Amino acid sequence: SPIFSDLFAVSLIVPAFGGHLLDHNVVWIGSIYGIAQFFSQPLFGRFADRFGIRTVTICSILISAFSYYLISLGTNVYIMVLSRVLAGIFKV
Repeated sequence: SPIFSDLFAVSLIVPAFGGHLLDHNVVWIGSIYGIAQFFSQPLFGRFADRFGIRTVTICSILISAFSYYLISLGTNVYIMVLSRVLAGIFKV
């Protein structure tokens, strides 16, 4: 399920931070996904009406896969925040 894969991706990176969980940048990794998804959903509804649900869904899956690839390459907090923003924006 999509929710499981999102929670699984975050659960893989959170233990890597160890004692840094109180850092303000780490809080953004968890919350930026929901914020990005909240603001992007009306736009993707219009895209689905214009280009078709199948096309938008395939685009969403490809970009989400790329964002999870970025999580695997993440060497700092900024790359991980960027990947969660991409995952949140392109989650249909």
